[in-house]
Amino acid sequence: MCAPPTGINPRPIDFARFLGRTIPVLAKHGARQFSIWNEPNRQGFLCASTTNTTQFGQQNATQCTGTTLRSQARLYRRIYRAGWNKVESLKKVGRIPKNVKILIGEVAGAHKGARFMRMVVRRKAPLASHGFALHAYQYCTSPGTKKFNFRHASCKRRMVGGIAWTPKYRKLMRRFARHKSLLTPRGRPVPTFITEFGYHKTGKFALPEVLRAKWYPKAMEVARRSKVSQMTIYQVYQSKPGRWDTSIMNEKAEPLPSFIGLKQWAKRRGYLN
Repeated sequence: MCAPPTGINPRPIDFARFLGRTIPVLAKHGARQFSIWNEPNRQGFLCASTTNTTQFGQQNATQCTGTTLRSQARLYRRIYRAGWNKVESLKKVGRIPKNVKILIGEVAGAHKGARFMRMVVRRKAPLASHGFALHAYQYCTSPGTKKFNFRHASCKRRMVGGIAWTPKYRKLMRRFARHKSLLTPRGRPVPTFITEFGYHKTGKFALPEVLRAKWYPKAMEVARRSKVSQMTIYQVYQSKPGRWDTSIMNEKAEPLPSFIGLKQWAKRRGYLN
């Protein structure tokens, strides 16, 4: 995933220039897949209006004012198109390999992700992509159900649009393909990539490890049945205590039951020897 250092409301031309500087370097070191932009349907990550910096604890935090989901979608569409065109131009002149992939979305599914994508994609001005990137979190519920079956007193957040809704997103991609508004370069429906998924180990959405160990393999099975092209567990290890923590190893880098459950699932499915 790439975002320019200038903030959360860049000009598309500046973003394209940023990709022109960074992607050839990353591709030289073997990187072949990039998504644009990290959770653009959340105001804290993409702002279609003005920003201001405020003090948040001991750190400065950037806040967005006066933006809407629709205005974010309009800005994101311009950013994505500029990024796609820049990468294609780099391929044409031989600066990066032809097999470099660009993913659209990287949306936070539980934050009106499907609605946001419908606003981004338009019938009369088609877009191309190698894949649709989805952050499929649903912190407090089993990955295979849309019911809010809260299993632990500390975790009670209702999140619509997580991994259990993956078939809905794949259906949306097929709909875009029928309308020829979003297609792969070969004219096929854009495949779905789950580029972030996890359950919290600590914090206000923390779940008992015994439950996480049970739900992680279930999530992998949901992804497999949903025929997603990629399933990414975020994160393996938490390097800075006190921050976001969906790690599946402890502070000594020793496997937790969650990690062991995922490994056993992979062996059962033949992904590991």
